[in-house]
Amino acid sequence: MAKKVDIKNRQSVWFLLTILASCLLLFACDKNEHYQKLQNDIDQLKHSVAKNKIKNNQVSIQFPEPAIYKGDTLRAPFEDAQGFGGKGIQINPLLTYPLIMLRLLGTVTQDDVCFAYILAPDNKTYQVKIGNNIGDHNGKISHIYPDRIEIMEQDSEDGSVSKHLDVMKLKEEH
Repeated sequence: MAKKVDIKNRQSVWFLLTILASCLLLFACDKNEHYQKLQNDIDQLKHSVAKNKIKNNQVSIQFPEPAIYKGDTLRAPFEDAQGFGGKGIQINPLLTYPLIMLRLLGTVTQDDVCFAYILAPDNKTYQVKIGNNIGDHNGKISHIYPDRIEIMEQDSEDGSVSKHLDVMKLKEEH
């Protein structure tokens, strides 16, 4: 019986301590002195930051000089470069590579006109026909056959001009 009373007393003591602690916490939170002081400190800090920002923003801003656009001297970006500026110059990327760097991909004949497809080192494919210039030695396509094209090149050594025939064959891949 004594143990039962002791357990009840312990429970009563814990219950009273819990109520007392809750009351103390409620009364401690009732006073806003500390909270009000913290809020005042934050407001002063915001105000001082705003003053410094205003002082720093009073620096004069210098804008760059305006650029004058002269569109009449530039070519339209989506038009061909051929004939730009009234010069009639045709830009052919195949003229910048030696023949050994070019590769024949295939030939097509359509309406009795033969075309060849050339792969350049820039990984672009170009369509050429008889009479087109090719290579960096003033080569000109003279014939297009199903398995090869013939190119007539001009070599100029020691002031003399000589012509020779180069053949670009279709390579079979295994």
